[in-house]
Amino acid sequence: MRLILVLFTILLIVPIGLAQANQMGSRIAFLQHKWLSGMDQPIKSEGYLSIYPSDIIYWQVTFPFETEMLISETNIIQFVAKEKSMEVPISQLPFLQSIRSLLLTLDSQDIKEEISKTYQVELLENEAGWIFALPTQKLKNTPFDLIRFNGQKNMLSSVYMKRKTGDREEIQFGEIELLPLSEMPSLPEPN
Repeated sequence: MRLILVLFTILLIVPIGLAQANQMGSRIAFLQHKWLSGMDQPIKSEGYLSIYPSDIIYWQVTFPFETEMLISETNIIQFVAKEKSMEVPISQLPFLQSIRSLLLTLDSQDIKEEISKTYQVELLENEAGWIFALPTQKLKNTPFDLIRFNGQKNMLSSVYMKRKTGDREEIQFGEIELLPLSEMPSLPEPN
């Protein structure tokens, strides 16, 4: 009887473990430049954007210093030196809900179709790729005058944002890596 229970337990646990092992996440390197009013040179940062099957986005800056941000369906949590420094309900930042939705489509098979469907905008296409501007006037409480997305084929290559203050930033994305969850970065604890 004990052997049957052990075999049953193994038969039950192994498929669950295999299903979890087969889950994949996405990891994308980024390079970000920020031009702040009154400064001649842009501030450069770089790191990784990771997307988990649970729809958690992990934004990890590795240069010039480490900061991390978890963006879930309900909260945005920032970490500095591995310590939680800020937590804000995403409902207080409705424009970030739209950006989050877009980031979750990055590993889509057809990001252009997802963007058109989600934002009801037409993409302008030419031989260099595609481009569209997010209609910021439709976003509540946005600090941006302009958010523009550029891509090639089915991949987002950059995002350009101009703030109402005149500051601007551009984020350039690398290739998307599909990784088993076991190889994805460990998420910081939001305690």
